[in-house]
Amino acid sequence: GQIIITYTVSNDTCPESTSIEPTGAQILCQGDASSLLTATITNTTGGSGTPTHLYQWYYNSDANPTNTIASATLIAGATSSTYTPLTTASEIGTRYYFCVGYATDNNCAQTNADQTLASTNIIQVTVNATPSVPTGTPSQTFCAIDNPTVASLSATGTSIQWYSASTGGAALLSTVALADGTHYYASQTVSGCESDTRFDVTVTVDDPAAPTGSASQTFCSGDSPTVANLVATRKIQPSK
Repeated sequence: GQIIITYTVSNDTCPESTSIEPTGAQILCQGDASSLLTATITNTTGGSGTPTHLYQWYYNSDANPTNTIASATLIAGATSSTYTPLTTASEIGTRYYFCVGYATDNNCAQTNADQTLASTNIIQVTVNATPSVPTGTPSQTFCAIDNPTVASLSATGTSIQWYSASTGGAALLSTVALADGTHYYASQTVSGCESDTRFDVTVTVDDPAAPTGSASQTFCSGDSPTVANLVATRKIQPSK
């Protein structure tokens, strides 16, 4: 006798690969808005049917800059074709994002853990922390005769900038003259990120009045007079 076996080879269209745009690295400060990432799935060709595209986003840490699913963190809820990386304190550091595009229908039976479907390009997103407030002496005194300017102010930090307000405004030029009794505010910038809290310095510019005394003073040459013999009286200024 003869046994005839008939079988059908399914050639259904299924996701084959995933890519992400834009491809460039993002270097951000904590709290900045990141650029939207968009995943695009490429299907197999020559098949039949139309699969429903599904997505799952992951990231690996700086220690493993790859698209390896086994070492990656699955981002809960990140299941659409787009994802916007977060930039909160929890994301400080560098992460490498990738996406798995897959389908469960149209006889594809794929999962979000299929390594062959992970995007071949990974996107680096680095979030730098907001620097702390600079430190220093909160009350700083200068002499008017020295013509003190913003450059005369002192604060400890990196890339110090001075402002006339505690928030907002443009940084002051180093040549701006200091005004007595005025507050100046210092920020610092680290890794391209500026502190959001500023160090408050109150400035005193002393301009003492000229002393008083006799404009004509007489001495005997036998006493060998010196400058120490001259007499002048300090004029007391009212307190500020």
